[in-house]
Amino acid sequence: MLRKIKAFFGLLRWDSVFTKIVLSMAIPIFFQSLVSQSLNLIDNLMVSHLGDAAYAGIAQATRYSLVANVMLFGVSSGTSIFVAQYWGAKQIDNMKKSNGMGMAAGLSIGIFMMLLALIGAEFIISLFLAPGKSAEYGAQYLRTIALTYPLNALTNSYSVLLRCEEKTKYPMVAGMVAVLCNTVLNYILIEGHFGFPRLEVVGAGIATAISAAVQMLLLMYFGIRKSQSGRASLKELFGFDAAFVKKFAKTSSPVLLNETFWSTGIAMFSVFYGMRGDVSVAALGVFNTIDSIVFITVYALMSTTGVVVGKALGAKDNALAVLYAKRMIVGSVTLSLIVGVLVLLFIDPILLIFGNLSAAALRIAKELVLLSAGVIWAKSFNSILVVGVLRAGGDTVMSLILDVAFLWGLALPLVGLASTLTDWPMQILFLLSLTDEVMKFVFGLRRFHSRKWIRNLTEA
Repeated sequence: MLRKIKAFFGLLRWDSVFTKIVLSMAIPIFFQSLVSQSLNLIDNLMVSHLGDAAYAGIAQATRYSLVANVMLFGVSSGTSIFVAQYWGAKQIDNMKKSNGMGMAAGLSIGIFMMLLALIGAEFIISLFLAPGKSAEYGAQYLRTIALTYPLNALTNSYSVLLRCEEKTKYPMVAGMVAVLCNTVLNYILIEGHFGFPRLEVVGAGIATAISAAVQMLLLMYFGIRKSQSGRASLKELFGFDAAFVKKFAKTSSPVLLNETFWSTGIAMFSVFYGMRGDVSVAALGVFNTIDSIVFITVYALMSTTGVVVGKALGAKDNALAVLYAKRMIVGSVTLSLIVGVLVLLFIDPILLIFGNLSAAALRIAKELVLLSAGVIWAKSFNSILVVGVLRAGGDTVMSLILDVAFLWGLALPLVGLASTLTDWPMQILFLLSLTDEVMKFVFGLRRFHSRKWIRNLTEA
């Protein structure tokens, strides 16, 4: 036991070369993620003063956007598996083809999800909220932010290229400009300053859409000017043959299915939570905002893990890939515990930011944060393993199984039955939703030690 403890802490002693590589990538990704999450945070904060109904409407509209954006993340994540390994093998032409495949798939999904939201916003919101003012707010906001989905598809494509080529500062810069734009436009449009009409939740949606367009244009510019694989003709992007499409689809399709089923499952939780009323939904919105900020550190390390492990595998150095994976997992779990403790210490001042919401909503939100803190170690481990390690090795089918099986086979049925057959409060429903994280940890750890996830995708 003592030997295992020493080995654990030994993985926290990084050499200077590895430390430099990780920090040079993770810090810009961290700030870019912080900036991206700030887009939602700014919307939520500026709308929260309109009351629980408006805040609940935006929170539930965001559930549909979660499905759309996580599907787009699935495409970009699948693309990054190939791009990272091809970068390690210095196969620039194949990086361009991989980006073209990802771009085509992402745009198709983005346009489809946009049209679905534009045509059926009221129906979609009715799945999450009972008829009323909050549902009206939700439909208005959803119809407006639906315009961002195709924009996000292109943003993700060029962000993947820049990250995999270890040029992470450029997505960070684009994100910072987008947040500044969103903040200014929110101030102008929500309340109607400087002669503009007061648009409330619609104004927040318009601000987000314009900011997303600005971010996309900047990333396209940086991708084309600063990335080796970003400077590509249409033929280089889309000139792939049937064999390449088959190889790409075989590995990437499970990732898209993974993210689709996972995000749909998370959205289903919101359907069940919605049965507890606007106060509970508003509390969940506050929790999700705080949780997304907390997990920015994990997301930064998760993205970095995919690149460093994928690059090592592409260079055919499997031992180095395993070492890097162990270091990133241990580092992420340790860091998430530290961040979790800090959030618990400062939870009351943090909640003051949402002071315009009801006291009941803020009380429930605080209790959700406390419950989540109990499994933060498992959530961190699972995120790094499934998205950062297994996918980098091309083990996408097992990633799909781990991420989806316990969500749909355990957590969702428990929450669904409890929400419909009992009057248990929101806090109990939320606790049941965390059961899949523990099971994922147990089986994920076994998969990692088996080393069956190690595959080189650059070989024909």
